[in-house]
Amino acid sequence: AYDREAVVASALAEHSLSPRLAVQAGPTFEAGRIGRDGVLDPYSLLGVVGGVRWDGTTSLLNPTSGQRASVTATPYWSMQDGATFTRLLATGSTYVDVSGDGGSVLALRAAVGSVVGASFDQIILDKRFYAGGGGSVRGYTYQSIGPRDAQNRPLGGASLLEFSAEWRQRISGPWGAVAFVDGGSVSEDMMPGSGTMRIGVGGGIRYNTAIGPIRVDIGMPLNPQTGDAAYALYVGIGQAF
Repeated sequence: AYDREAVVASALAEHSLSPRLAVQAGPTFEAGRIGRDGVLDPYSLLGVVGGVRWDGTTSLLNPTSGQRASVTATPYWSMQDGATFTRLLATGSTYVDVSGDGGSVLALRAAVGSVVGASFDQIILDKRFYAGGGGSVRGYTYQSIGPRDAQNRPLGGASLLEFSAEWRQRISGPWGAVAFVDGGSVSEDMMPGSGTMRIGVGGGIRYNTAIGPIRVDIGMPLNPQTGDAAYALYVGIGQAF
């Protein structure tokens, strides 16, 4: 979506408060150039990352019950012009073992993000929010959802709202299948959900291995934007979320 030449340095430290709860904090610095069509503007950002993460699920790659949640806040200060803004992101998911033996699982996920303290044009391209793709809204091209420029390229947004609901069903032995509906909205406004909600539906197969399930999903966009394909195929290791 954009061209970037940058040097990134960070000293983030994570501390486990319990087997399920961890906190992260530390400074980060970025300097370089970013833009499109060969026009790259210089930037330099100094930030402080703070976050907390909870994982009460049964498995990292194939959870059948429990919850996950994370919240991060990163204030940034531009050394170019003195502007400041803060990037906020909260994600959560829950897994319900409907059958009691992991054979039928209802998985739900949500994400909410906002950049506060700056106008949309002041937010550099890689600090904006993007949606679409295998771990986001299936049926849409990677990071394609939201505002676009005159060449129909994604511009990103100042806010993000996503949700997913997926039914995971064991079929026989290592084989399984899923059916899902995903939704996502990216907007130039900092209020999550203020943009058009794009919905994707589809299904897939799973083959369980010792390192996690191999997944193959096919998603279709219900309300595509101009230039979007009729479907998208995704292949990966581990569940989509």
